[in-house]
Amino acid sequence: SIARNAFKEAFFRQGIVYMDLQEYNPAIKEFQKVIEIDSEHILSYAYLGKAFLLEKNYKEALQSFESYLRLNPKQSPERADIMEAVSHLKEKVRLSSSR
Repeated sequence: SIARNAFKEAFFRQGIVYMDLQEYNPAIKEFQKVIEIDSEHILSYAYLGKAFLLEKNYKEALQSFESYLRLNPKQSPERADIMEAVSHLKEKVRLSSSR
C-alpha cells in the first residue's frame, strides 16, 4: 500500500541519518523496521550489516550481509566489497565461537 511504502521510505531515510550521526543502534532499529515491511529491501540489509559491523556484532553483520548477497545476485562494486566483508566476518565468527 501507499502508506506502507511511505513508512518504509521514512524508516530507511531515518536509518541513513542515524548512520551519518554514527548512532548505530538506532540505525539498526530503523533498518529492521524497513525489513519488517519489505523483507527484500536490499539496501536495508547492506546498511544493517554495516551498522552491526560498526557495533562489533559480527554474527548479525554476517547474517545481514548474507541476506544482501542472496537478494542481490548481480555483480556490482558494492557486492564485491560485501563478499570480502563476509569472508572476513566468517573467520571472526568462527574464531569467537571456538573460544
